[in-house]
Amino acid sequence: MKIIDRIFSKNVVTVLIIVVILLLVAVLAVNAYLFINSPIKESLISDLFPTKTLNLKQLVTRAALTAEANATPTPEPTITTMYFTPRVAVETSTSELQLPTLAVPTSVPPTPIPTQAAPTAVTLKATQTATAVKAPVNGDMACIPTNPSQTGKVLDVVDGNTLKVMIDGLTYTVRYIGVAVPSGPAYANAAAFENGKLVFTKVVTLIPDATNKDASGRLLRYVTLGNAFVNNEMIAKGWGSAVDSPPNSACTQTFSTAEQAARAAKLGQWKSTP
Repeated sequence: MKIIDRIFSKNVVTVLIIVVILLLVAVLAVNAYLFINSPIKESLISDLFPTKTLNLKQLVTRAALTAEANATPTPEPTITTMYFTPRVAVETSTSELQLPTLAVPTSVPPTPIPTQAAPTAVTLKATQTATAVKAPVNGDMACIPTNPSQTGKVLDVVDGNTLKVMIDGLTYTVRYIGVAVPSGPAYANAAAFENGKLVFTKVVTLIPDATNKDASGRLLRYVTLGNAFVNNEMIAKGWGSAVDSPPNSACTQTFSTAEQAARAAKLGQWKSTP
C-alpha cells in the first residue's frame, strides 16, 4: 500500500496511465473469454491459420455446409388445369329456347267401340286324307283272344312255324298256333327264310289260346309284331297251311280265309311250278 500511495502521490499522470492499462487488460480479458466460448472460434482460427489436416468434426461440418449451399432448390410442382372446349357451343340462355306448343283438346271425343258381329255359322267339312294306314298282309287280328300276353326277343328261327324266344331271361321254343309248314324241303326252307325275315332278332308279343303248351313242351302262341299277325301272314303269303288244332281254334276261320286267298293268287307253295 505504501508503494501505491507513493505512486499516486508522486504523479497523477502515472495513475491515469495505470488505470487505462487496467481497463484495457480487463477488456481484453473479457473478449478473450467470449472468444474462447464462441461457437465460431474454430472456423475463425481455421480461416486465419489454415492447416493441411482437418479433424472429422470439421470435415463433416464443412461437407454439410457445402452440400446445403450447392443444393438446387426443388421446384414446386405446378398443376396444369386442362379445359375442354366443346366443338359445338350450346346456348344456355333459356330465352332463346322455344318449345313447341302442344294443342290439348278441351274435350276428347269418345272412341267408338266396334260392335261385335253376330257369329256366322261355320260349316266344317270332313276331308278325307290320302294317307291311309297300311293294313297288315296277314289280315284281321280280331280273332286273337284277350288272354294275358308276354313279350320276348327272337333269338333263332327253327322253321316256318317255330322260334327260339328269350322271355324274362329264359329261352323258350314257341310254336305258331294254326300254321303247318310246307311238306317239300324246298318250300320248307323257303318258309323258314320268310319267317326269319319277319321276326328274327325282333321283339314280338306272344298270346296264348286255350292250351299253353303242346305234347313236346313248346309254347303254343299267336305271335304279333306291331300291326303284323305273324301266324296269319305266313299263311297269306303261301308259306304255311291253315290247320285246326282244338281247343286252340280262335282264329281257325281267319286262317282258312287267308289260305284260300293265297291259293287263288298262287303265292308261295301254291305256285304252279313243276
